[in-house]
Amino acid sequence: MKLLNIHKWLKNLSIAAIGVITLATSIFACSEPDDKILVNSSLNNLFTQLINNNSQTQRILKLGNNLQFNVTLDGTPKGNGTLKIHNLNLRIFDQHDDGLVYEGGLLKINFKDLNNDKLNEIIITGILKYTGDNESDLARYEAFTQIFNFDCKVGLFMSLYKTSSYSIELPGASVNPVMCVS
Repeated sequence: MKLLNIHKWLKNLSIAAIGVITLATSIFACSEPDDKILVNSSLNNLFTQLINNNSQTQRILKLGNNLQFNVTLDGTPKGNGTLKIHNLNLRIFDQHDDGLVYEGGLLKINFKDLNNDKLNEIIITGILKYTGDNESDLARYEAFTQIFNFDCKVGLFMSLYKTSSYSIELPGASVNPVMCVS
């Protein structure tokens, strides 16, 4: 009877060991930990944490097989948040009512190859809510879309398309162009 229990225990131990080895292999096979890759689904929670702590964090944005950028996300205690990537400094989170806020606080960011150049464009969409100067002012809403693509010849992000005169672009630091690798 005791021999049967030891056999079951060893069998369970080897199944657990295989699970740990499989998990460790998949973790070490990635070039970057999953929590360091920028994905849209985590942005709202991430900005909320940054704003509550008045802090910043770093992520990686992969636009294509051979093109990735370091990204800095900043949050301020006033309820604003920026995304800095190469030559772009974008106000992505705005819940501080100074006459304009983003509906839901955050503009949506998607990454998709729209022009078949094997590099994802950055597509930013959302609703701008103009609140006026007084609390009694009626809010006015405006749909917002802006698309940025990385221009391999210039080595910088360029705005391809924009639906509004409103600008989410803030002054950014000067950067050296990055050329695409084939």
